[in-house]
Amino acid sequence: MYSLNVNNNDIYFKNVQLNELTEIYKWYNNIKEYGFATGVENPVSFQDILKEYYKVLSSPEEFFISLYNISNEMVGVIKGNFIEEKKIVWIKVFIIKTGFQKKGYGKKAVGLLKDYFIKKNKAKSIYLTVHKGNSGAYAFWKKQGFEEVENIKKYFNLKEKNFRLLRFNLKR
Repeated sequence: MYSLNVNNNDIYFKNVQLNELTEIYKWYNNIKEYGFATGVENPVSFQDILKEYYKVLSSPEEFFISLYNISNEMVGVIKGNFIEEKKIVWIKVFIIKTGFQKKGYGKKAVGLLKDYFIKKNKAKSIYLTVHKGNSGAYAFWKKQGFEEVENIKKYFNLKEKNFRLLRFNLKR
């Protein structure tokens, strides 16, 4: 696992721990709230989450981090990978728990990720995909400085297979 334990005054990231998977499992299965954020359209088993967790643990490029607030509450989770040779970050999952949305946690998390990858790894770009029907997420990522690079069709296994590829070019 690519270790990503970072903090600022308001939030901090830490590598997902085994005891956090129960909460993450609930989020993955709350498809109405988080289906776009996870890419999951059908319920998954806890065994599936556990398998994914162990897969990430064994991969030096992948990260799976919990986002905590100053009160030590887990308010989100981010999963992705850092491709060292290309200096590219891919965000695959980005969840901010419903009760904590629109309170600045997402913006702070993106800012902390950007700062971390610029300073520590000299990353050039961060990529992610947003489902075309998820206008709220699209607007959020645009506000964070991401630009649409391409419209991707039939890229994921979701009913409506049309996504926007977004990129943020990191400035040193």
